[in-house]
Amino acid sequence: MEHGTFAFVDAASYAPKLVLRIPKEDVQSKGCKMQVMVPLAPSVYYDPFTARVETQQGVAHVQHLGRLELEKQVGWSAHPMVWDAEMRAWWEGGDEDAVGVEPASQRTDGPCSGAACEHTAVLVDLDTAHGSEMGLEITIPLHKRYQIAQVHPVPVHVEIKHDAPAWLPAHIAPLYERAADVLASVASHALSWIARIHTRHYQSVELTGAHTAPILFAACTEGDIPEWDVADVHEILPDAYTHLRPRFEAKLQDAYLFVPPTPLLRMSKTVADMPVGDAGLYPLVQLGTFAATLLAMLLA
Repeated sequence: MEHGTFAFVDAASYAPKLVLRIPKEDVQSKGCKMQVMVPLAPSVYYDPFTARVETQQGVAHVQHLGRLELEKQVGWSAHPMVWDAEMRAWWEGGDEDAVGVEPASQRTDGPCSGAACEHTAVLVDLDTAHGSEMGLEITIPLHKRYQIAQVHPVPVHVEIKHDAPAWLPAHIAPLYERAADVLASVASHALSWIARIHTRHYQSVELTGAHTAPILFAACTEGDIPEWDVADVHEILPDAYTHLRPRFEAKLQDAYLFVPPTPLLRMSKTVADMPVGDAGLYPLVQLGTFAATLLAMLLA
């Protein structure tokens, strides 16, 4: 028996793609709506303005669950007052302009606080009437969030023999020793900066929710799937996504949930390495930006 699978393509890039492959026998069920829930980790987000998933064969509708944030870095929930004060960029539009995103006034999301607010999900309704003989293959484009820059010190210590030569006059020797200490300090700092510039730092991030994977399920109102297992909302949306359950339950409208005995099989890694900036280089970046701006003004 063929099983459904999921895999990430271009996982190392800033725009990974999640590919779902669902066999034909799993998308044919009378009286049931076949759906896939994709819990996302805080390190990635779904852009409903550009994804165009609903145009793919076998997709009836796509809905984004959770707070829509397209510009913020990982950890934005730790500074809610700062982030909430920011205006949305013009290219982001409003929630009403995105496919599968309800306006804020119509949302039924539950309350969330802290890091939980950074957990979102994508709900895909399958079009079982227009699937191919080989089943369905659906590609969901995602985007990675930038990681918060950290200080990555790379200490380099330079030692210079500062004992004054015997031939130096006694009153010059202290100046020589002081100059040697200053030169060693300057050389140490300079080499440390050079090492930091050429050292790349990475952090492993989850692409799906922690210990979760895309879940294929059936929402049935008229019948059931005898060979599938009965499920509930808690299985479809784990504890980290509790704030999304009210909205999901409202969409179900008292339907019964069923999941296949074998979940979607993972065919690739769900962890990727992300570059992390060095916050200690901010002064150098600011100085370079100022110098470039000043030079442009002088040459204008």
